[in-house]
Amino acid sequence: MPSRESAEEFAPETYSVSRLGRELQALLREAYPTVWVVGEVQRFKTHASGHVYFELVEKGDGDAVVGKLDAVLWKGDALRVRAQLERHGQRLADGLQIRCRVAVDFYPPHGKLQIQVKEVDPVFGEGALARRRAETLAELAREGLLEANRALPLAPL
Repeated sequence: MPSRESAEEFAPETYSVSRLGRELQALLREAYPTVWVVGEVQRFKTHASGHVYFELVEKGDGDAVVGKLDAVLWKGDALRVRAQLERHGQRLADGLQIRCRVAVDFYPPHGKLQIQVKEVDPVFGEGALARRRAETLAELAREGLLEANRALPLAPL
């Protein structure tokens, strides 16, 4: 019968939960110091602390969610990002498509992966709004509603 010492010698390394969590955190921070990510804002909520929490989702065919990341925008970053978006006529809210620079993080005490939003590209949002407007106008034209609207008489002044 093998001794306990020899069995331990060949046993795979065993991690504690917290150690594995800390190592995952370190690996993610090293591999993804900051990256740009595109997605749609959902479940947007501003906490009393001023921090902003939301999900960044990617949709596939039929609006099915094919990817989702929990996101946080810390208060200081939130103030700056909101001001920047407002200068471009945009507001961070559910349904907004954004391109954002994020730091990927894992929080060991909660076992939670999240992205920390550092900045939002306001020009990307303008492009998304312009595309949505063009799609809406094209749909109205296909249905003949643009011409029908033009045919309506103007009210006298």
